[in-house]
Amino acid sequence: MAEQKKPVERQVAVMPPEQVERIWNQVKDLKQLKETLQISPQEIENTYALAYLLYEQKQFQSAADSFSVLMMMDPTDWRFSYGLAACRHALADWPNAALYFAVAAELNPGDPLPHYYTADCFLKLGNEKAAKLSYELVLERIAKQADGQLWKALKGQTELMLKQMGTTA
Repeated sequence: MAEQKKPVERQVAVMPPEQVERIWNQVKDLKQLKETLQISPQEIENTYALAYLLYEQKQFQSAADSFSVLMMMDPTDWRFSYGLAACRHALADWPNAALYFAVAAELNPGDPLPHYYTADCFLKLGNEKAAKLSYELVLERIAKQADGQLWKALKGQTELMLKQMGTTA
């Protein structure tokens, strides 16, 4: 029997290996940077608030720069990779948006949204196979939610996209 891969492993498997290697090289050894520079948790939160504000003001490149710094300070906080992914998405940088959404999905495994946006990126890149896989991961994550009603609209949108792509959910 074949070994069952984790959802993010299946998603990353459809990405070019150089993309996967690049993102993991970026976060490698950065965990210690925060301690080395003696940056307080409050300073991290203040920077996050600024990055979020920049995003809301549609200053996507400045927000992306701020989220990148936050990822260097703490590569394990899903909010930072998700914020950077959202900025890359808003800037139509589909490959990097997909990559950072995949990181966010790995760091926050209960959240179906990163997979939904990853699917959107893959569709924009013309990779329907990867998009279908991402949409399937959305449905898997929704199915595991305690309150499925909360995700009802997202589930409906995802099933519609799969149907339009010729896949039944």
